[in-house]
Amino acid sequence: MSLRRELDRFKRVIQRREERQGNLLLATIVDASPHATYGYVVARLVDGTAINVRAWTPVALANGQQILVAPMGGQTWNWYALIQANASTDVEATPYTPPSLAPRALTQHSLGGSAHTGNLPWSRIDTSSSKVNLASQVVGVLPLANQAKQTVIDVVTIETGEIAAAQTKTGKIAGPRLALVRKVQIAGNEPCTLRFFEADRGDVEYATASVTPPFLDQGGWVHLADASMFYWEVTNDGVGPDTYTITLQVIGWEV
Repeated sequence: MSLRRELDRFKRVIQRREERQGNLLLATIVDASPHATYGYVVARLVDGTAINVRAWTPVALANGQQILVAPMGGQTWNWYALIQANASTDVEATPYTPPSLAPRALTQHSLGGSAHTGNLPWSRIDTSSSKVNLASQVVGVLPLANQAKQTVIDVVTIETGEIAAAQTKTGKIAGPRLALVRKVQIAGNEPCTLRFFEADRGDVEYATASVTPPFLDQGGWVHLADASMFYWEVTNDGVGPDTYTITLQVIGWEV
């Protein structure tokens, strides 16, 4: 090899080295698989040199795409930084095609880390595993429109079963602990006496005289039991056995 040819070759090597140190270069992606996990791709410069390209970007990168890169620092090594990506793999027919975005292409990192700012909307939170403790984590007054109904209008029906003449039967039935009983109805045939108690055989909170069904009382009375129960007592004042149906219409509060 002549000295001139050797000098020309050396000049070209120096020129390429200087270009890599200070200029933007074109490269073609040959392996985009590390991008999703490690944030870089493997590419090849026009002269055939294999390089690694840092690509911390949500742009979707694929093999065959043409990218614009710049050397990282003033060293002659194979690490470059991505400047721009061309989604076109046929630059002769289509010189430039904007690449699409792929937000999941970034390396995974903790949601609680310093890489995030702002507030995540509730619509993006999986509430199947993320729960809010209403007793300790929430303050203020919840709007009535978003509260569960605490006042209900309900019907409580008591079936006494057969009661012999001059006999008394007692029982209890579930209901609100606190309620306004606005209507009492008794269905049956024989005269009877009805009483309700605050507790099992406790103070009387409602009583009738001896009445003959059908009976209706719309006077209203307040029920406050030691438990969520109606404690009742029915006495058959007639001359034969009878079965009574007692219906209460109540406005109840959950307290």
